Amino acid sequence: MGGLALLSAITTFALAGARAAEFSPEGREIFLEGCVEQVSDRISQDTAQNYCQCVLDGFSQDNVSRDDVRTFIAEANNPDEWPSQVQNVIRDCLQEYRQ
Repeated sequence: MGGLALLSAITTFALAGARAAEFSPEGREIFLEGCVEQVSDRISQDTAQNYCQCVLDGFSQDNVSRDDVRTFIAEANNPDEWPSQVQNVIRDCLQEYRQ
């Protein structure tokens, strides 16, 4: 799933809550499927699943807002535009699951 389609799906019915990026069960599934699809050509399927779960868990923390996640997805191919909170989650998960 491309970044724009993933953003649309998350915006439509996945993100809930006022401050933190809280995902509905369906939104979690959509995010994980899209994430794994995007990274599984570079890492093993198991590592991709673990990495994407790490990112999703990180996005659900209080310091990552819904707008931060939306910006990340909209700018998926432009890391320089990712909010710093998102960059921190990605960096931490990459360090944990880098092969």
